[in-house]
Amino acid sequence: MNKVLMCAVLICGILATTAYGQKKGKGGSPKTAFKMEFVTIPDNISSSFETLKKQVLLCHPLKNTKEKSPLVISLHGLGGGSKPVESRLRSSIIKELSKAENLKYGAKILVPQSDPTWNPESLSKMLDYILSEHKDIDVNRIYCVGYSMGGKGTWEWAMLEPKRFAAISPKGFIPDYSKTASMASLAIWAMVGTKDSQPRVDGISKMKDEFAKVNSNLVKLSIFEGANHKTASAQAKQVEGMYDWLFSHKNTSK
Repeated sequence: MNKVLMCAVLICGILATTAYGQKKGKGGSPKTAFKMEFVTIPDNISSSFETLKKQVLLCHPLKNTKEKSPLVISLHGLGGGSKPVESRLRSSIIKELSKAENLKYGAKILVPQSDPTWNPESLSKMLDYILSEHKDIDVNRIYCVGYSMGGKGTWEWAMLEPKRFAAISPKGFIPDYSKTASMASLAIWAMVGTKDSQPRVDGISKMKDEFAKVNSNLVKLSIFEGANHKTASAQAKQVEGMYDWLFSHKNTSK
């Protein structure tokens, strides 16, 4: 296959996936949950990124609303940043929020990429740019979720800027409790499997106790009996009430 043909195939493949969450409406006409936008962060901002890629995927709900939209930021695990940005179109967060029962939230989804780790300072610069360009995002309803490396990135970003988020859900990571006092007003739902690495299990299992020391009762835990690092990831996606809980929180610190 020559280079021109290969390029054409790639472009066609991308265009075919940019209308994600397709369903059949009346008469077999396709319906979509999100409009996909690949955003390139300008060089004057992205040049300072340590590991963060300058292209991100931003998903807009197709259902128009007069209200500003909440924003869910999803941080991938190890290896996710080594793939083309188009691979983010298949992110599990998009699949989950494309389900009929989750369309009611009217959320935008932001899916960045980083390799080999997440840098909180770079994430903040990236998000500030996105917010400056999209005034229809509700800055009081910004949420971050992630598993494994993504869970660590979510946690460290919240440590840096706890008032940035209304709620977070970090999963399958080793928490650092050095800044719990500044995170006391942040709603957190952490998850781990009992057969994951011992530091992850021990670290997440004591999260409620650690936050109780700073008078916080906003921590929820899901601990999956018998699940290892891989299988806990699958179980975390099936937890009932996760998105009702997430979107019930609003940042009142601003």
